[in-house]
Amino acid sequence: MFKKLDFFVDIKYNRNHDFRSFIAEQKYSWLGNTVGHQSEGESSLSGIATKYLAEDGSIDIEQVMSYLAGHVGISPNKLADHEIDSMIWGWYDNHVALLFNLLRLYVMADVKDHGGLNTAGSFPKYDDGRIEIDPNIILPKADKPISWSWPGGDDPTNYPQWISIRLMIPRVNAHCIDLRALSRTEAIVVLMATGKWKRQSNFRIDFDYPKLADRLAYRFDGNIPEMNDWNLGEHHVNLPSIDKGVIWSALTKYVIHNHLYYHFYSAACVLSQLLLTVVPDSAEGQVWLMEKVEVCLPRFGSVRGKYTFFKNSDSGFADSTPLEEWHYIQSNVESLYITAVVVATCVSLASGLDVPLNGTSNAYVYYSNVAAKPKVWKIPCKYRITKPIERSNRGALYGILDAWKYIWAAQVCGYEVTVNTASGIRWYLENFTSKLKSWTHLITQGIPPDLDVLTITSVTKTVNDRMSLPDITMPGPWNDIAVDIKVHEKRFVTDWNENFVIQTFMPKISLPSVKLESAYANDVWRFWGRISKKSTPVFLSNSALSMLLPGEIWQSSEGGDKFQSSDLFQIGDSWNEGYIHAVD
Repeated sequence: MFKKLDFFVDIKYNRNHDFRSFIAEQKYSWLGNTVGHQSEGESSLSGIATKYLAEDGSIDIEQVMSYLAGHVGISPNKLADHEIDSMIWGWYDNHVALLFNLLRLYVMADVKDHGGLNTAGSFPKYDDGRIEIDPNIILPKADKPISWSWPGGDDPTNYPQWISIRLMIPRVNAHCIDLRALSRTEAIVVLMATGKWKRQSNFRIDFDYPKLADRLAYRFDGNIPEMNDWNLGEHHVNLPSIDKGVIWSALTKYVIHNHLYYHFYSAACVLSQLLLTVVPDSAEGQVWLMEKVEVCLPRFGSVRGKYTFFKNSDSGFADSTPLEEWHYIQSNVESLYITAVVVATCVSLASGLDVPLNGTSNAYVYYSNVAAKPKVWKIPCKYRITKPIERSNRGALYGILDAWKYIWAAQVCGYEVTVNTASGIRWYLENFTSKLKSWTHLITQGIPPDLDVLTITSVTKTVNDRMSLPDITMPGPWNDIAVDIKVHEKRFVTDWNENFVIQTFMPKISLPSVKLESAYANDVWRFWGRISKKSTPVFLSNSALSMLLPGEIWQSSEGGDKFQSSDLFQIGDSWNEGYIHAVD
């Protein structure tokens, strides 16, 4: 998958004003070493009729028994016995893991349909002529041909014991799901998704995960004999085919019928954080591909199928955000991929902490090794290039960051720049060597303690049809150079889909209830993310995953100059304001 950006670069100095459009391209990979963890999660009865919910959000047993007494032909003694049984039942309800399994089942089926699952998958080896790196040592499987199918295979022990219930009053104390709105084929898909997930490829989302329950009851208006045969260990039963259309239909009907918007929101957040990762274009960045990714999903549980009337009246919802997310994804399923591109960029260039804790608790993606490296640099990209600290016959003396800023501008203007250092540390200078087709990020780790300045020794024009830039190694009357970057258009491209264009020029809106301001009204609810607001306001630019703290708060790790938030930009979101995050 690729992300392409059409952007403008403006260069201003003295009376000169040049601008030019460029295309930036970033590759993404589906692959990675992911480990799944199951943990205790919160029980969320969001979506169940408020009539049957107590003030603390739990099931109101008294209201349930009142309904049964008035609508079911049952003796008082049997109703009393049932009430006693229900009081000792577990009323834990969390569908995040099941919905996540359905989501990744859909994605894998979609990739397979377009010829992307013929082998287990491998990263491209890095070779820049000096260094060769093979990041595939971290991948769990060799890149051999595969025939991807149901993650649980045909072993009945990988699936729960399925129990069909059709009585108004359930007699079994087990997790119970409601499949009455689904077709027979769709119901089978949901039941299969409750089984054990065994990795078959190197895809990040194709990680091992235990079966969701040992026993699982389900409500369905009809018979599903295959499920009974499986419970009896009938190995001759053929597995149903994997059809992405059926999977998506089963997922949407299951969410809508059971009012699982809040649970789906959390599952979609985890998928967006995990689906893709950035493919680095530098040797230093290859370490990112070799990081172990840990996924935490809350333990599955369901009470929504115990009684048929749990969804018969007004439902309780925590907030409107899950409904908005559901509306957008249902109408534009490709947003799963678009959002994953945005999140992969932000995560790989930003932090590496559990990003973020969305919706229900204990549903997140975690980079355990990266989290131990808190150092982050902010590289300004709407900036001014000032005069050098000193100019001599050897060249122009600049600080490391200022030298990098000038060389970046020189490259897009078509100049070749050479640098030197008095300390003679040659290996570090390679990070400042301009290339015609690529550029490397500033290395922030392992800088020698005696290296604080660089000398730009020569500036040579190599591409004549680009913008002009003053030669800062030569004395002259030029003022500060202003560099400004603006995105014109964003496009997300897969091997099988058309370009998706995201418009960037939209009106502003205010969200006073949480003191947030969004730069783009029509896009604020298209992306997943949560912002933890503390003492200062938080601003969103184009998506809920980008945040800018106002005022002079950004400062380099070395105690350098502070930058106004309006002077910064962030890759993966609005380039009009934001910042680049680079993890060392």
